[in-house]
Amino acid sequence: MRYAYLLMFLLVSTQAASLLVPAVTSRGQGITVRLECEVRPGQGRVLVSTEPLVGVDTQSSEKAAVAYVSKRYDLSGMDVLFIFES
Repeated sequence: MRYAYLLMFLLVSTQAASLLVPAVTSRGQGITVRLECEVRPGQGRVLVSTEPLVGVDTQSSEKAAVAYVSKRYDLSGMDVLFIFES
């Protein structure tokens, strides 16, 4: 749900926002990564750019967040970008 709140914030005030989120590496090490979310005109896609790579669960969460926000805000014709950087 963290992604959904970030998306709602974007739709109300700005076109891009970022925050630090906890993550776990493939080796089980805890790290903090910066998550940037951008909403811009496009084709209704959910796009992901990650460094380091993330798993399918993260991508599923992003799509669920966009679906949740789409119930309240019209995202048709908008692309939502999630950018993870360590």
